[in-house]
Amino acid sequence: MEAKGLMEAEDDPLRAELVLLLAMAPQDERAITRALGDAGIASQPSNLGRLPGEIRAGVGAIMMAQEAMSAGVLRTLAPLIEAQPIWDDMPLIILRAPRSDISQDWRLIETMTSIRNATFLERPMRIETLIQAVRVALRGRKKQYALRDQMRERDALLALSEANERRLSDVLNNTKMSVFFMDEHHHCTFMNAAAEDLTGYTLAEVEGRPLHDSVHHSHPDGRP
Repeated sequence: MEAKGLMEAEDDPLRAELVLLLAMAPQDERAITRALGDAGIASQPSNLGRLPGEIRAGVGAIMMAQEAMSAGVLRTLAPLIEAQPIWDDMPLIILRAPRSDISQDWRLIETMTSIRNATFLERPMRIETLIQAVRVALRGRKKQYALRDQMRERDALLALSEANERRLSDVLNNTKMSVFFMDEHHHCTFMNAAAEDLTGYTLAEVEGRPLHDSVHHSHPDGRP
């Protein structure tokens, strides 16, 4: 399945729990990787060059430092998020600098309409606060992947139903036996080609009325 040019995420369930660390200072990256790992949360460093492939493969959340959040970075990130399927709402966790003014950054994010799930966390922070924010993002992300699976199941059932309907239609329209489908009001809801040849009426001519009222079949004494 494709959505706006990018392939839907692969089926590796572990990717739904992976946190990408984007454009971070090496010491921050190491500290966060260690803290997340101790909490049983997988993380992986990334950069703008690898980001398209990482998002296509599937990812639970993206974490980045406020210092790296330039208009250029967001302009690279926004179309990648926009290109994802309808069920996808990528969490973006931004680690803001201490006592920094985030109003300009919020305005920047608001211009990127595809970025709808952004959270700012102020540094320094307790490890527990970071872990809790990541877990909340990943719980929401798992629900999105569950929705994806439900949509896939629905699409598969719909495709099967349509295939069965086509096969049944082929059989009914190629048999020489006249076939009528009637509802509880004795209205004809389907006539195959042989039935139309037999009666001299098309389905459009008899639909919505009792079949006998339409074709006027009767015994010599007038009984229908």
